Amino acid sequence: MRSLQLFKNILITTLLISSWSSSASIIQRDYIEKGDGGITYDDVSGYEWLDLTYTRTLSFEKYQEVLARTTEGWEFADTQHVVDLFAQFTLTDEVNDEYGTATPVHITPKSVSDPSYLAYYYYSPQTSAFNDLVEDLTILGETLSIGTQKDDVKFYGVRGYVDTGIKGETSQFMAYKNERVGVASLGDFRGKPIGNRYESFFTYRLAQAENNFDVLGIRAANVDFPAIPVSEPATFGMFSMMLSILVFRRSKR
Repeated sequence: MRSLQLFKNILITTLLISSWSSSASIIQRDYIEKGDGGITYDDVSGYEWLDLTYTRTLSFEKYQEVLARTTEGWEFADTQHVVDLFAQFTLTDEVNDEYGTATPVHITPKSVSDPSYLAYYYYSPQTSAFNDLVEDLTILGETLSIGTQKDDVKFYGVRGYVDTGIKGETSQFMAYKNERVGVASLGDFRGKPIGNRYESFFTYRLAQAENNFDVLGIRAANVDFPAIPVSEPATFGMFSMMLSILVFRRSKR
């Protein structure tokens, strides 16, 4: 009897581990130095994704210049690549009632001859499920972080352009939130990247062997995207930590 129960427990544990392993398809890797998490590996597609923060603030022209001289195989992702990537996070272009009450937002182009188009959905108020989705997506990098816009907006999440254009504008994928609303668009929202602090580009390549780092944890070889800016939430966190240390030291005196 005991051995039967033991067998059941082992079987259940094995199934749980197998289920978790099969769903753990998004893996963070380092890019320039150990611990930077600058690459996201999708073991379903076999692609590596460059952290969005590496291309934040680049104009479209500057981004194209970097890609033109790349030696690391980076490419500008098109719509289908990012659709497949977002599907790994269970985010599709269908309205999801689990995220809150969806309100479609249409945009009218400047040219009166062009019809208005569905650009994105507001989820207001958004649910904790949507907030969790945004948090999961930020493994890809933060491009619309706290502090990048007016203080009364304070959106947080991901936003990036793809290599699909319509009438001179470039499609964007986004999922971000603030305290009152969530916003999602899978390539329907369009714009012209000019290097704003909240703009970035989805950049991918075929997976390569993981980088080897020197004793200091730094890559010896040159890289195409040499620096990753500290995101605003991280900056604020570092400031808060230093302030706490100072307060603690003062209280000990």
